[in-house]
Amino acid sequence: MNKLLLFGIAIVGALLVFGCCCASTPDGNPSSAPSSPAGMAALRQGAQYKVTYASQTTGLAPDVTTYYVKPPNMRVDETMGGTTPISVYILNGKGYACLEDESGMACIDTSSSPETAGLAESLASQINADPIEANQGQFTISQAASRTVLGISTTCFTASSSNGNAQTESCYSPQGVLLYQHTLSTLVDTGEPIETIKQATGYSTSVSDSDFALPAAPQSAE
Repeated sequence: MNKLLLFGIAIVGALLVFGCCCASTPDGNPSSAPSSPAGMAALRQGAQYKVTYASQTTGLAPDVTTYYVKPPNMRVDETMGGTTPISVYILNGKGYACLEDESGMACIDTSSSPETAGLAESLASQINADPIEANQGQFTISQAASRTVLGISTTCFTASSSNGNAQTESCYSPQGVLLYQHTLSTLVDTGEPIETIKQATGYSTSVSDSDFALPAAPQSAE
């Protein structure tokens, strides 16, 4: 298994765990905002958008992630704490991972190997829901005061975990795309507080087809 593949598996796996976000309605202009995070997830189904997040978690290096969504295509660009940037593409249901190595840009076809065959599908399913949206029954949800993010008036909610170990504020654009999230949690074993802030630094509801052009011809992952 080549070095590019090994690196790709590690980073794409990290994207699945930490980088999942969002997708919208065709018109993107709801007459009234949904009353829950799960409603926001339903609102954004089917629309296109581009959003860049800067994230910081206690004890970890900063993370910058950009999502491009234009159904049926998706792309995620990730830079974690100064590591080599990687881009993951889902194009008409097929997955690709691209990064720059010593010889220039290189891409692998993730469907060409059993080790990576399901990665694109997993990313495609998880990109549409953040953990609170997907597990709303485990939280007490309440409306919060609106925040202005990038000049956009957002709809916000607070979510408190049933065990009392975490509280999250999430704020969404009128199209249902997450623009701000602040989480305070406590490690169960040590009681150590953990804070995560994820904020959009760029947001657009227009995405070009050129954003989904692979930077290099895809190689087999074998």
